[in-house]
Amino acid sequence: MHIRSFMQSDAWEKFQAAFGMRTERVDGQLMIEHPTVLGRYWYCPRPALLGTSTLAALKDAAVRNAALFVRIDPDLGYDARTLTGQSTVRTLPTAPQDSLLLDVSPSEDALLESFHTKLRYNIRLAMRRGLTVSHSSNPTGRELMAFLELAKGTGGRQQFHYHPVGYYQTMLELLGEVGQELTVSCLVVWHEQVPVAALILLIDHPAHTAYYLHGASSYPHRAFMGPHLVQWEAIRTAKAAGALQYDFWGIAPEAAPNDHPWTGITRFKLGFGGVRVRYSDSFDLIVDPVRSRLYRLARSIRRRL
Repeated sequence: MHIRSFMQSDAWEKFQAAFGMRTERVDGQLMIEHPTVLGRYWYCPRPALLGTSTLAALKDAAVRNAALFVRIDPDLGYDARTLTGQSTVRTLPTAPQDSLLLDVSPSEDALLESFHTKLRYNIRLAMRRGLTVSHSSNPTGRELMAFLELAKGTGGRQQFHYHPVGYYQTMLELLGEVGQELTVSCLVVWHEQVPVAALILLIDHPAHTAYYLHGASSYPHRAFMGPHLVQWEAIRTAKAAGALQYDFWGIAPEAAPNDHPWTGITRFKLGFGGVRVRYSDSFDLIVDPVRSRLYRLARSIRRRL
């Protein structure tokens, strides 16, 4: 289980501020402002404490800032239905609600042997084909440029969401140095000089947890098994940095239909083993009922277009 979420850390707050987001600590919990055409709302990701007094403080802060609502992605085991005297609406999560946690404390040999047979074969196949892996936290280095180029193809092919270039550059600039609370790096698998797979790895050192935040790969080079090798290298890197668990950061729900957009990537991640985790349902703590209703209506219409 998580000790705490990196999204509530001081380092993550500094990164959000450096990227241009307004932040505020309320009752110890980080809130991040998100502007919309109808006004702002506040986002509270994975708060460590979510009792009645904390919710009241979050709502009071949102009222002071003339926000529409406070969007909350709770941690494990929280049920918004127990709230009394507060107006809430269930909403789609901003952070992944379902994830997969892998215990990386065993030896590398034991970890490799615990993977699905086919996945283990593909990792070794990638090694035999002479693929190489490089790591970098340089915000203008070839690794990030390769990731961004691969992301263009992956985003269009699989409808994954990626952030703007500046988001990743700011993240690496601020969190790229060794010895910080959070460290971020970009890993790329190469066939000669051609990138075939890449990922963004975040390590939360106090929590001994690593996160596979974003990945991308080349469809024309899929036979090289680059995604398998880059995940294995990320796990090895996390383990060497002292991480005890590796969070694959998003899978389809267990009962999801076969046409779920994350079915393929979920099948891939499950090959590494690990334990499924489902976070509590996300909800909006309503501050301005009229504008909040208009915002939800506009979002619903946009999703249908």
